[in-house]
Amino acid sequence: MRELQEEIGARVRVTGIVGAYGGESLVVTYPNGDRVSYVSTAFACELLDLPVPDNDEVVEVGWFTRAEIAELPHPLWVDRMLADAR
Repeated sequence: MRELQEEIGARVRVTGIVGAYGGESLVVTYPNGDRVSYVSTAFACELLDLPVPDNDEVVEVGWFTRAEIAELPHPLWVDRMLADAR
């Protein structure tokens, strides 16, 4: 909730947990050779305010259908998350 408020200026109400994600699709090797493994938790939320990007970390916010997301470049774990969010 705090991250959404800070980065896109929107308040939300958390209504549930979609899932927690980890594993090989969230392992990243950086150019300097550092290898890390992320764990991400997706929350179902109700939007209470219209988003306004902070123009620092986030410069644009948009809403997309599942079909539109499929056409955008995105990491594989996003597909897992979207499937669970149905």
